[in-house]
Amino acid sequence: MLKNKILTTTLSVSLLAPLANPLLENAKAANDTEDIGKGSDIEIIKRTEDKTSNKWGVTQNIQFDFVKDKKYNKDALILKMQGFISSRTTYYNYKKTNHVKAMRWPFQYNIGLKTNDKYVSLINYLPKNKIESTNVSQTLGYNIGGNFQSAPSLGGNGSFNYSKSISYTQQNYVSEVEQQNSKVFYGASKRIHSPLNQVKNQPLIAIYL
Repeated sequence: MLKNKILTTTLSVSLLAPLANPLLENAKAANDTEDIGKGSDIEIIKRTEDKTSNKWGVTQNIQFDFVKDKKYNKDALILKMQGFISSRTTYYNYKKTNHVKAMRWPFQYNIGLKTNDKYVSLINYLPKNKIESTNVSQTLGYNIGGNFQSAPSLGGNGSFNYSKSISYTQQNYVSEVEQQNSKVFYGASKRIHSPLNQVKNQPLIAIYL
């Protein structure tokens, strides 16, 4: 039985606006289990959390896929986060004048994951490095025995026993990894060039448990 404390004590997941950490007001969860591989060598325990904040214009979907592999001596988790943040563009009188108008908007949004557990390590993530292309499509796959691989999207599971994909369009902004090590991931940032755009983000992260 999958317990909530597994999620709360192992991972700290946050979607960060540039000036505030949004309070996520509404949340709902769902659970599912899937057997893959010959003779059910691998069991995938799935949990999904949907969170929203009307105050900050944030919608976030977090997918937790726990990998139980009989041929792997560690438990693994594939974590996918996706959602969007509204542009929060505001107009105001510049320096309290009535004849000069100004517009303010956040130019960068960040998403991050951190673990304080000494036995947990981040081993793979998507998207990688800096992506300036408009269309982003990548896949993170898992094979029996603890083999994680990342590649451009294969249009399905391809040669993997199990896989997760990201596919999104980023206009007027780019994806960029700002910090990454075995314990922390900050990045997949979206730098906005158009203040009216909403920001969609779909980083994909795999870690050891």
